[in-house]
Amino acid sequence: MTSNRIIKFNIEKITAEENKKRLYFVLKLLLFAGLVYLGMQFSLMKHTDGVVRRLFKTFFFFVPTNLIISLSRLLIAYWYLKQNNRPENFKDNFVIGINKIADILSFFALIISIFVLFEYNIIEFLTSISIVAAAIALLSKDYISNMINGMIIMFSNQLSINDDVKIGSQKGKVINITLINVHLLNEDDDLIFIPNNAVFATDVVNYTKHSVNKVTIEFEMAKDQAACLQEMEVYLKSHLRTFSKVIHQESIELCIDHISREAVYMKLHFTLVKHSSELEREAKQNASLYILNFISNKEKLTRLEREQRLSIRE
Repeated sequence: MTSNRIIKFNIEKITAEENKKRLYFVLKLLLFAGLVYLGMQFSLMKHTDGVVRRLFKTFFFFVPTNLIISLSRLLIAYWYLKQNNRPENFKDNFVIGINKIADILSFFALIISIFVLFEYNIIEFLTSISIVAAAIALLSKDYISNMINGMIIMFSNQLSINDDVKIGSQKGKVINITLINVHLLNEDDDLIFIPNNAVFATDVVNYTKHSVNKVTIEFEMAKDQAACLQEMEVYLKSHLRTFSKVIHQESIELCIDHISREAVYMKLHFTLVKHSSELEREAKQNASLYILNFISNKEKLTRLEREQRLSIRE
């Protein structure tokens, strides 16, 4: 299925990103070793002009700081995966959260490095732009709260990668969580981006973490067909026996939801043996076909009975 190919592609992308991060770590380590060698060999920190000295001072701050952040990320992720017996290409909320924290720390290290390069006093600079900083913080408060909510989602167990969920009116599988939004893949293989603030502001149903994998199909029938409710339930149960490995047979139930002047609104309930978007989709499609076949057959019988009555009268 297309959704399986997308998930497989996502795993391959995660593996490629992780390999790229490890390669960058090795390159940064080699760069730092080269800088240390040059600094010891030529005493560049003491006997060079101001510009070169500042450059080396900046590199000697940024590169080792970035190395410590990257090494900490790798060690924490490795420890977590080993503790939970996960493969190296496994990605869940905790791993995503650690990666995002490492990215944020690296960004702040870069900002501080710029101050080191130009020999600015960070405290004096922040004090001088305090009013501007307050205005920026006020304007970007929604973005900041979105990031904070993203971090909360990453380190909570309410939503996880590959969970089947319903957020507001959107239903699908969680394939990624970022500081900005949650990525859902719906049944039509559409990729939906939901802002983290919206996730916290609306109702969320997590079908994967729910103890009962219940499926409901809603449909309507003409009033003259609703009298055969028991016959329809027997018909559906007999045809859904072919899905005994997917559906708990004793859970199949057909009931009337409500009645209007024009039609009777019905609900078919059943529970899955285990939750799976693919199995749920397949079970729903087949159950819907059985419902349509039953209604269609009843309409044909009703039409034939009417024609027979008319012919008798004639």
